Amino acid sequence: MAFIKSTWFKCTTVLLAIALVAGGLLAVLNDVLWVSPEDKLERAISKLYNGEIKEIDDILLDVDSTDASVNKTPIENEYGLIDKIYIINGDKEGNFDIIFQAHGEEGFKGGVTLWIKAQVTDSNIAKAKIDKIVLSGYDGETLMSKFDNNFFEGVKDLYNKNIGKFFTVNKKETDKILNVQTGATKTSNACANAVNSVIEHLKTMQYGGNN
Repeated sequence: MAFIKSTWFKCTTVLLAIALVAGGLLAVLNDVLWVSPEDKLERAISKLYNGEIKEIDDILLDVDSTDASVNKTPIENEYGLIDKIYIINGDKEGNFDIIFQAHGEEGFKGGVTLWIKAQVTDSNIAKAKIDKIVLSGYDGETLMSKFDNNFFEGVKDLYNKNIGKFFTVNKKETDKILNVQTGATKTSNACANAVNSVIEHLKTMQYGGNN
């Protein structure tokens, strides 16, 4: 009885009760705040189409898919990694959108992941224009407030004036596009490399028998 009345026992009991309540609340919040890959994709498509919800015509790559028939092997190149590719808004004339989720390397720390919408005309994938870029996520990067819609619109516009060219931080590489400057050079480089990884893939990508 003296043990139960002791200060040590009371403190331990209070701490245990706090831990149990906190654990329960954390479990509830985890369930409430958890977003499924399907919901994340729907939100991304909505952002890429300015609030519209679009149906996916074809899934070319999705590392998170539970469908056994879907390709889940990410595409890696010297610039980064592509882990999702979807076809949307296709028509019989060979016009369609390609939605990429791409991760750019060589950032401040872990890199940047972007959603990129490319528009294909007359089945000419290599000459596809970039229509929209949306931030998907980042790992250890800094000054992310600088990477807003204005920044990505600048990247898009620069590329569409120089279709097929890669972005670079090196001013001496005159055959490439100089990165959009923000004051966060390494993170800007990671964003550019996410775009570069898509550009690299577009050069050789085939779909529906056309390239």
